[in-house]
Amino acid sequence: MGNTSSAHQDGTGPLNQLENVPDLHFHGVYHSRDVELRNFNQEAVIPPFSKLKVVYLNKKLSRATRERYFSLKFHVTFGHGSSPVIGFGLHLEKYENVTLEMNPSLYLWDISDGSMIIRGVRDETIKLPKCKGGCIVQCAIDMGSGEVDFTVKNPGEIQKMESVTLSGIPDEVWPLVGVLTTGNTLVSFDLQSFDQRKEELHDLTMETVFADPCGVLELSSDGKTVFRESTQEGNSCVLINRIMQSGVHHWTLQVDCDFGASLCLGLAKTPFHLSDQYLNNPRNHIYQHRDLIVWRSYRGLLYVNGKQQERSIEPLGWHSNSSVTVEFHLDFSNGGTLEIIRKGESLGVVLRGISGPVRPIVAFYAAYEKRVTLLDYRTSERSAQTSTTVAVVSAKHEKHTTVESNPSFDPSTKYGAVVISDDRMSLHRGKDQSGNAYCLLNETCTSGEYRWSFIIENDQGASTCLGVAKEPIELADISDLYTSTSMYLFRSFQGMLYREGKELSKRFEEYWQSNSLVELILEFEGNEGVLQCIVNGRDQGVAFASIHPPVKPIVGFYSGMEKRITLIHYEHKEKFLPVQELKLKFNDLSVETAPTGLEISTIAKKSHANQYYEHCMVCGAFDVNVISLPCKHAIFCPEHISVDGTQTCFICDQPITGVWNILSD
Repeated sequence: MGNTSSAHQDGTGPLNQLENVPDLHFHGVYHSRDVELRNFNQEAVIPPFSKLKVVYLNKKLSRATRERYFSLKFHVTFGHGSSPVIGFGLHLEKYENVTLEMNPSLYLWDISDGSMIIRGVRDETIKLPKCKGGCIVQCAIDMGSGEVDFTVKNPGEIQKMESVTLSGIPDEVWPLVGVLTTGNTLVSFDLQSFDQRKEELHDLTMETVFADPCGVLELSSDGKTVFRESTQEGNSCVLINRIMQSGVHHWTLQVDCDFGASLCLGLAKTPFHLSDQYLNNPRNHIYQHRDLIVWRSYRGLLYVNGKQQERSIEPLGWHSNSSVTVEFHLDFSNGGTLEIIRKGESLGVVLRGISGPVRPIVAFYAAYEKRVTLLDYRTSERSAQTSTTVAVVSAKHEKHTTVESNPSFDPSTKYGAVVISDDRMSLHRGKDQSGNAYCLLNETCTSGEYRWSFIIENDQGASTCLGVAKEPIELADISDLYTSTSMYLFRSFQGMLYREGKELSKRFEEYWQSNSLVELILEFEGNEGVLQCIVNGRDQGVAFASIHPPVKPIVGFYSGMEKRITLIHYEHKEKFLPVQELKLKFNDLSVETAPTGLEISTIAKKSHANQYYEHCMVCGAFDVNVISLPCKHAIFCPEHISVDGTQTCFICDQPITGVWNILSD
């Protein structure tokens, strides 16, 4: 083992001035004999004619914490015949004459020949940059994804970098340097810099509360605590009013009471709906819901999309007259990982591959006393999206103001054999009812952005239509509802689309299956609107463009068999922009009046869905310079545009009969 005679009790090893020690340095104990540490342990020097030497740094990487990323930069000096290595791995039991190339716990980059030694095996297929001595090398490791970037800057040459994704990395590793052999000159590793990525999270605790309760439970007046009494039973849940689909999110809960160990904590897909089969049937437990990712306090069982996972973690472990804090760390930038931290100790990353939008959830499923308090919520998103229940929301300069309204089905617009529920939130028909039928919502869409969502509780025969309609509605002399010239409809059967009675060539995902969620987004710019559809969280894209206001949301049926559709969310955001922020609408451009050159290129990135496209809508290339005519909706690179009438616009489905080169005069 290395020289420990002058090592300090804190494990930093021999240093000249401890008060000036940088945060990261070479470890004063964990290194081979004859290795000399200089400059406050920032430089490791290995003498000539050495073999199999290793020096560890003083900090470890852990997959289960947010300190899982390191970027290390060294200035490396070595001569002919030397083979310096940089890498990471487990601590070795000894540091003298270690067989680095055969060690199954190390990942090493031989910077002299650009090869990679992975767990004792030199992988000849991986070609990394080579160092010529006197160079700058950098190794960046992300434990979450397993991606490692290797960079070399040799004197007088341009910088070179290669990336490798490694599998099987242990949960905890230590960065290290070393040599396989040295020539007749010493080898020096001078630590230049290190970067340990830490998220900058914005504290939004004050504005974050429990919302949208369902089932038998109670909320405190400030919205920070949810509880139920021992006499209350059945499935129930409450969500946190944050919609999460990008960035990093961290929230902390305090469990003050969990008698019966029947608490579930985790995530719910949004929009989330708890149907009658869970509210009225005690045999169906809420953790079996297909739209939930939850950790049960009982035995630490994990459920994903209603299915119990083979892996379990530590149970909550609540005991009478005590409290347990639980932190959740959701990182979309790291592949959608969810980490759970109990009483300050990480239980590890419990799930990967989570995609948004999701919301935090607290759920109960048995008649025992419960109490959970929301302590904090932090996020990397400066304008984290909040969720509202079925209500109209208006926005002015990013400030949301609730407007007195009660979106629901309007009985005065009901047509045909259809029944509206007492609360006017559901539309249904019995098995003996048939023929065309519909009902509009009591909201008129004229400007801004509208979002509304339905849960498809029952759609026997797959004969439901969702969309928007213009009043007065024309139904004369038609056999099927979707052929009405007054409507823009998305059919549950085969995802077919109908614009003013005409079938479009494109199709979306079907949604007739029980408990399907369908969200519709209608956005207006001036006098034109675009309708977008999302089915079970999967964006289907733009269904219809050039919708002129006013229109109303509609639900329709066109054949017999039982149906039941429930409105679970409605939101309106009005846009009020200062005059200097107003921009020329993309569809207002014409060949005669349009600007030229780069100014057009910038404007062309504005789509009807209020999103910016910087790439071809077919292949994703960034060299876009062609717009479809006559509609001017779609953007392409020169390789993916056809003007023979066979290609149609992605947005409005019109045939493309011409093109406009936006970079030409």
